[in-house]
Amino acid sequence: MVMSGAFGTYEIMALVTTPSRTELRRISRRAAAVAPSATLAVDAKAKALQAAGPILIFGTGTGTGSEMQQFSEWLKVHHADLARRVIGCVAVDESHLTENEILARAREFYAGDRERQPA
Repeated sequence: MVMSGAFGTYEIMALVTTPSRTELRRISRRAAAVAPSATLAVDAKAKALQAAGPILIFGTGTGTGSEMQQFSEWLKVHHADLARRVIGCVAVDESHLTENEILARAREFYAGDRERQPA
């Protein structure tokens, strides 16, 4: 391909070959080993919350290493509209709560402050 530009005319060459089966397997293994983007995963969660009303975040641990706290801080930077709807963060010790346990924790949270209760 010949192109003209501000610095004259130049030729661009591209060599296109079909990869061998061995190269395809190597490429496939490398692609499979790539970890999914943490930023994309968190952004997907934030987008899923767009239609939500008041947001109560549940997570394990507290402090700067807490994923729930990190998510809350990330929302402030990347999705300020969602961050304003976060009404609290509740630390839980269990890694897997049932729906009824989550509802019970939310009721406990709201029982502590009547002003936080959604309409």
